[in-house]
Amino acid sequence: MVKDWIIPIISLVLSIISIVVAIRFDASAKRSSEQAQRTLDQVTEAIRGWENEIMSAATNMLNSMPLIIEGKERLARSNATESALAALKDFLSVATDHNQRLATAEKITRIAESLIQTSAKIDHVTK
Repeated sequence: MVKDWIIPIISLVLSIISIVVAIRFDASAKRSSEQAQRTLDQVTEAIRGWENEIMSAATNMLNSMPLIIEGKERLARSNATESALAALKDFLSVATDHNQRLATAEKITRIAESLIQTSAKIDHVTK
């Protein structure tokens, strides 16, 4: 008779203990997970900082190379020449009579002078 009531009580106590232990493990796992996530975030930020520094240094080194500077200079001259030629083409397509052609020739002269000045400025900046 004594054993009949001990088994349900022990079973109930063990069930309560297992629930308490499960809650405790859950809370512990949650704290550990949050700490691990914070650590991972710190490592990620550190790596990103290094990557940015390395990329910045590499970009600066490449941009300071004479070959790159020369390429930028050529590109600037090419762009200036293309825009001047496009303007010349527009002016010539509009010119229909002699007076317009004379006015266009004056404009072409001014554009050529501007192109020479721009080229000189580019030379000055790149040296």
